[in-house]
Amino acid sequence: MKTAKSKLGQRVVDYLFVTAGSIVMAFGVAAFLAPNQIAAGGVSGLSTVLNHLFGLPIGLMILLFNVPLFLAGAKALGRDVLIKSIYGTVVSSVAIDLITNYLPCYEGDRLLAAIFGGVLSGLGLSLIFMRGGSSGGTDLLALLVRRAVPHMTLGSLIMMIDGAVVLFAGVAYRNLESILYAVIVMYISTTLINRVLDGLDYAKLLYIISDREQEIGEAITQSLSRGLTVLPGKGFYTGSDKPVLLCVVRRNESYTVRRLVHEIDPEAFLIVTDATEVLGEGFKAAQK
Repeated sequence: MKTAKSKLGQRVVDYLFVTAGSIVMAFGVAAFLAPNQIAAGGVSGLSTVLNHLFGLPIGLMILLFNVPLFLAGAKALGRDVLIKSIYGTVVSSVAIDLITNYLPCYEGDRLLAAIFGGVLSGLGLSLIFMRGGSSGGTDLLALLVRRAVPHMTLGSLIMMIDGAVVLFAGVAYRNLESILYAVIVMYISTTLINRVLDGLDYAKLLYIISDREQEIGEAITQSLSRGLTVLPGKGFYTGSDKPVLLCVVRRNESYTVRRLVHEIDPEAFLIVTDATEVLGEGFKAAQK
């Protein structure tokens, strides 16, 4: 019963973070970026441009754009991340349209709008990533495109997609300054995310020692679609065999792994360390 309560409590905290992050991010888009014609890449940026051109609701457009992406990338995300991502997308989409229609928005100095919009977007995404969620949109699209061009890094693809959206926005707004302000927003939000999460490009290397390694391995594989390696180990004092699970995940996925391990075996021994560079499937492609 205690384990069930603990698991429920963790879920509640997860979704509170995702909810808060989605609302904060939505406020940045609806109150600062969209009213000042700043589209800082991604699905939200594209939706902002379509709102300017055709009057379509930004939140609704974000939701519609993400539906096919989630369907196509369901396997890549894993069940837990997928559910949180869908939930976060729905919350942020609804929040954007509510804020746009019912709350006052800032229309003034575009530099201030870019700064505050970038800070709020970065902070919101950080809260989502901290609890194992995903923003979907550009990140997921880049992940899908990378399957066709595995020699390109995920970061490069995200930059290219966001760059294309920013250029499209500049043409749609007929304003070069819109592009420059969008670059400021992207820099601020990316820097803030990296500061909060201590570097999203880094990965986490986890060593897991448990008597229930089979259950833990299956749970990680099913939840995150990540592979594991079993290393032979031996207890010094007991002399008994102790298999060691070796797992490499992205930084925003490490929380999910720690939670899964604790739920299955509260007595498990877990070592978590930084991996500054990981080459291979699911990470950066090796340079040829």
